[in-house]
Amino acid sequence: MEQMKKILDKGGTPVFTTYAVEIGSSLWNTLYAVAISHECRINGVFEDNDQKFAVLQDSNNKYYRLDFSVDEAAGCIPADELVELNEYAAPEEPQFSDEAIAQYVASLTEEEAEEVPAEETVPEEEAVEEVESAEDSETEPEPEAEPAEEPAAYVLTDIPEYVELQNQYAALQAQVANLQEQITALTTENTELTSFKAGIERQEKQELINTFYMLSDADKQDCIDHIDTYSKDDIEAKLSIICVRNKVSFDLDKPGTAGQPKTFNLNSIDTTQSQAMPAWIQRVKDVAKNSNI
Repeated sequence: MEQMKKILDKGGTPVFTTYAVEIGSSLWNTLYAVAISHECRINGVFEDNDQKFAVLQDSNNKYYRLDFSVDEAAGCIPADELVELNEYAAPEEPQFSDEAIAQYVASLTEEEAEEVPAEETVPEEEAVEEVESAEDSETEPEPEAEPAEEPAAYVLTDIPEYVELQNQYAALQAQVANLQEQITALTTENTELTSFKAGIERQEKQELINTFYMLSDADKQDCIDHIDTYSKDDIEAKLSIICVRNKVSFDLDKPGTAGQPKTFNLNSIDTTQSQAMPAWIQRVKDVAKNSNI
């Protein structure tokens, strides 16, 4: 064994010292119970450097190590977990044969059967007395059981707290319905006002566009297409810039001037002319002055 250990120190599969255990002993019983709980069988019990352990084998031929210690008072104390053995060479002849283990299992079954108490035999005289007493009891009429009283029905409306909560809930429901009606009415009114306001603004924008009669429809098309998105200031500024770019001559034919056109020159406008000209022409003048066009 010492020679084998020296060889194994240089590499290879470790070989352990077999620990003497008899089937049916208290140590064996403890190890067997642990093996059954993990659905394994005991392949062998060994000792390595004063550490005792059992090798368990499952149905997939995997081996696990179960360390344990032996105490004179407590007996066998197994470890809580199993450790899988990846490099374990099972001996050719197992330490415990299948026949010996089968006999041990059969003995356990017999012991369990013996522990079940057998039915007690009653003497014939006592059996006769029991039969007679049973017949007597059959002849005597049993008193009729009184019908059990049904529990009183539990009515929620009899509880003041429940009634109060019901009233509060109904009041809250009425408030919610009232608020919902108010929200619907306000939403409808807001929609109508928004539509009315949009119509007025659209009309004012259209009148502003019409004042630029000296521009062609193509020049005013962008403002017409975006009349709902452009503000009045945007429309006025865009059309004024187009007038400056096109060098438009501002001839105004107002009612009451006997059909005489009035021409405004942006480069030479005196104070009197500036008071008489429309605001949009003043806007054109301001745009021309502040722009690099």
